Amino acid sequence: MSATEQSDVQATNVAPWNTKLVALVTGGVSGIGEATAKALRARGDRVITVDLRNADINADLSTAQGRATLVAQAERLAPDGIDLVVAAAGVSLGIGDVLGVNFFGAVATLEGLRPLLVKRAPAQAIAITSTAAIGEVDDEVMAACRDGNEEAAKVRARHTTEGDAHSPLEYSSSKRALAYWVRRAAITRDWAGSRVFLNAVAPGLTLTNMTRPMLSDPALVDVINASTPRAVSQPGQAEDLAEAIVAIASLRSGYVVGQVLHVDGGTHAILQPEIY
Repeated sequence: MSATEQSDVQATNVAPWNTKLVALVTGGVSGIGEATAKALRARGDRVITVDLRNADINADLSTAQGRATLVAQAERLAPDGIDLVVAAAGVSLGIGDVLGVNFFGAVATLEGLRPLLVKRAPAQAIAITSTAAIGEVDDEVMAACRDGNEEAAKVRARHTTEGDAHSPLEYSSSKRALAYWVRRAAITRDWAGSRVFLNAVAPGLTLTNMTRPMLSDPALVDVINASTPRAVSQPGQAEDLAEAIVAIASLRSGYVVGQVLHVDGGTHAILQPEIY
C-alpha cells in the first residue's frame, strides 16, 4: 500500500468532528449537568438543557409523558440533529423516583434521541452512572431493568427498601443497571454501527446541591463513607465531572466504545483494584 493510500485509509477512520457541537444535557440546570452545560458553552457549543423547570426543555423524565416531551421538543429545537447527548439527570436516596429517573429515564433519553444523533454522526452519547454501582445491588431489580419492566423494578425496589430510608440498594441498582445497559447497547449496530459512540462517566462523591444535604445526615454520611472511600482528601466538584465529560465528547477516533470512566478520586481502584 502506498503512502497516499495509507493516508486515505487513516482519514476515513478519523471522524470529521464538527468544530462546534449541538449538545443536549439533561439535568442541565444544576449539579453535574449545569457544570457540563457551562463547560460546553465556554467552548462555543450550542447547548439545549433539559430539567424539571427553568430549562430549554422542561420535562419530568420519571414519566412517560415527560420522556415523550423531551424527544418532541428536541426534534423541534434541533431538527438537523444533535452531536452530543449527556444524560446527567438523576436523583439520589430519598429524593424522587430513583429508578424512574436514573435508569428508565436515562435509557429513554438516549434511545429517544438516538435518531437525532445518527443525523449528525459521528456523534457521542454519555450516560452518568456512579461508583455506587460497584456496591451491593438487588438482582431482581436488575433483572427487571434489563427486561425493561419499569413497574416490576419499582415494586421490587419498594419491597427491598421498605422500612429502611437509608438503604442504598435502589440507587446502586439503578446505576449498575444503567452501566450494564451502556455496555450492551454501545456495541450494537444501532449505536457503534451507526457511528454513535456511547460511553458512561461514573462519579464518586461529588458535592452538588443534591448531595450536600445528605452530608448533614450522620446515618447517610456513614453509608457514603463506607461506599465511596477516596485516595484524595477532597470530594469531587461538579466541574471535575464536566471536565471528564467534555474530554470524552472531544474524542474524534470513534474507537472509545462502551466504556465507563470512573471520576471518583480513586474509589473504584480502592474497592476493586483487580478490576479495570
